[in-house]
Amino acid sequence: MFRLFDRYITRILIFHYAGASAVLFGIFIAVDTLFRIDTLSKAEEGLIKTILMYWASSLPQVFVTLAPVAFVVGSISTLTLLKRRNELIAYLSAGSSLWRLLVPFFVMSIFSAALMLIVDLSLLDYASSIWSSLRTDRAVKRLTIADKSGYILRLNKFYPATKRIDDLTILFTNSEGQIVKAIRAKEGNLISGEIELKNCEFEDYDSSGAPIVIDRKEDSMRIKTGLTSEDFEIFEQDLQSLSLFELAQLMKMKPNLPHIKTNFYARIALMMGNFVLLLVCLPFALGVLGRSPFLNLGVVLVICFFYFIISLFFWQLGASGQLAPVSAAWLPNLFFICLGAAIVDLIPN
Repeated sequence: MFRLFDRYITRILIFHYAGASAVLFGIFIAVDTLFRIDTLSKAEEGLIKTILMYWASSLPQVFVTLAPVAFVVGSISTLTLLKRRNELIAYLSAGSSLWRLLVPFFVMSIFSAALMLIVDLSLLDYASSIWSSLRTDRAVKRLTIADKSGYILRLNKFYPATKRIDDLTILFTNSEGQIVKAIRAKEGNLISGEIELKNCEFEDYDSSGAPIVIDRKEDSMRIKTGLTSEDFEIFEQDLQSLSLFELAQLMKMKPNLPHIKTNFYARIALMMGNFVLLLVCLPFALGVLGRSPFLNLGVVLVICFFYFIISLFFWQLGASGQLAPVSAAWLPNLFFICLGAAIVDLIPN
């Protein structure tokens, strides 16, 4: 049961956690909006309304991604405040241990993970629907997908809003999987049950697989397809905008796609990032590098940065099939837990 001092620390931690979240999320969304301003300005809803809708759709996703960093920054600032007020020294002088002092922080790390899970399951679907309602010209890029009609479609860009396709190639294969014919087009349009091709060039392949360019061109033609706009978007869509429940359903529908499995397990592993980063950053929060709070906070932010860089590296290995999705998701956490255990003795007495 929490004692009075535990409740006091928890109130400060919640306040600093909220403040760090507001600052980090605000900076991230503002920078991200600037990068997307060209796309957002082309939406039919108008620039101001589009930006507000984009913010509403981004906040849940940003929270699920950056909450561990905000929690650690809030924890560091809370401990720094206790040290500056000499409350930390008074607490330890009263006979309590340092680890007992840190109990509220570890308990709050669990609550932060639970909050991430709640936001993930309850708000990401709603936020995703807001984003999908924005009629912008955002594009799905560099996609290869097999059509139910028996050919392979490669495209450079697909625009969901207008159903336009840029630089596409349709490959026909034989029973052995060897390419026998190709149709290349500069532009195409996805129509119900068909793809309309413009500026088409035809190419045959010999038995060795070498292309044979034939002098045949057509300004326009149509080819049947079983693909829909959703089939294109699912491969390139921002999986971070999907809830864990949606990712689980997607895993059942497409069990052979490692990037979906990796994203699912990585989302769960990231929720444990609250605890992992707190464990690693505690020595710096308690002044291992001296009395300068800015120096220690700077090191904490660098650690958080490398945590995400290493995580992204392993997640990419999992998404590309070079590493098992579960291993790719959890190895970064395991590495930083070992790192935290190695440097925990640096905490000053």
